[in-house]
Amino acid sequence: MPGRPFILVVGLVLTAALWARTATANVVVFPLDPRGVAYDTADRGTKNILSTMRDLKGLRVIDPKTVARKIGVDLTEQAKKCEYDVFCLVEIGEILEGDFVLIGHLRQQGEGAERKLELKLIVLDVARASITEVLIWNVSANEERALDDATRTAPRRLFGASDVKVVWNVEPDDAEIFVYGDPLKRPKPGAPVPYWSGVYHVRLERAGYHPLDQRIRIPQKKAGVVSIDIEMEQDPLYVAKREAGGDVTPFDKSSRREGSGVSAQVVGALPDDDQASSALANPFAWAAVGVGVATIVVGSVVMSGAQSKYNALAQEGRFMMGTAATASIASRMRDDHRSTYTTGSVVVGVGAAAIVGGIVWMLVDAALAEDPEEQSSRMTSLDPASVDRVAAAWAQSLYGRGGP
Repeated sequence: MPGRPFILVVGLVLTAALWARTATANVVVFPLDPRGVAYDTADRGTKNILSTMRDLKGLRVIDPKTVARKIGVDLTEQAKKCEYDVFCLVEIGEILEGDFVLIGHLRQQGEGAERKLELKLIVLDVARASITEVLIWNVSANEERALDDATRTAPRRLFGASDVKVVWNVEPDDAEIFVYGDPLKRPKPGAPVPYWSGVYHVRLERAGYHPLDQRIRIPQKKAGVVSIDIEMEQDPLYVAKREAGGDVTPFDKSSRREGSGVSAQVVGALPDDDQASSALANPFAWAAVGVGVATIVVGSVVMSGAQSKYNALAQEGRFMMGTAATASIASRMRDDHRSTYTTGSVVVGVGAAAIVGGIVWMLVDAALAEDPEEQSSRMTSLDPASVDRVAAAWAQSLYGRGGP
């Protein structure tokens, strides 16, 4: 019958339209909540997310502007009133006839070169009133393209099917791979992994190698495999951290590259902060000893000269031709030399006292730095007889020759 083909075509069209309607998921997209970042930054991220989602097949996006225009509801204010409670947000999704709700935030973390933006996106299933997906990426805030790359790629991870297979060829093959700070679980080297096209900021880390940051673009390639080849650079100054209790080798020194080895103090290359310094390292005590030695030399020269002149005058009781006209003048000259000798001996005594003071200073420093047991042992070893012998030796060296 001629009417049957027409009826069949109409039925197929209605069936296709009904299937298309049921195959399309309505997603209510809330604006990204700026937490410690500028409103314009969060708004730029929201626009990137909406742009990507509109290009994905099987999605119908219910964006904030459409909601505000049609029913006069500000989704940002509604989210704050809900205090991000799941059931409250699901009710909003039901009112807007959505199948899913996408909500998230941008949060600033760190400072300076380590400043990052935390991109957090949460997918709520309206019918089940539950969370189905959570994505948390750390995006560098110091690289201008990073936020745009992340917000354009993230929706594909949440709502799109994997559209490419990736083979990670990394040297060394046991390096850790972080995609926007998220660890990548990958199979054996050379095995393809289903993935999503987009732009990713990747960091590779491995002990003994320099950390490597790369921006990687993965194109859509359903029929083939995309190979990503990355080779890390070895750190020639890296020193592996030794196990507790292990022996320290002569080359266990600190790597001079920050963060690539153990510190010199850990391996014993540097003394501990609380380690006592040597008594011989006291510069002030050594200065006192040096002044004492110089003073003794000066005093000894004065004494020697006075003694020599006195002895010469003492050979004649009254006078000496060419030196003293009378005995009284010679007597006064002898008295002057005797006084000079006394002054020299006093100078020598002061120098000796300075030397003894410096030595005692160093011994006191050593005693204060020692353990109580070692200090007691050292003090008991200085018996009175030893002190007497030292004093006698000093007296013999200074006054061994008879004075005037």
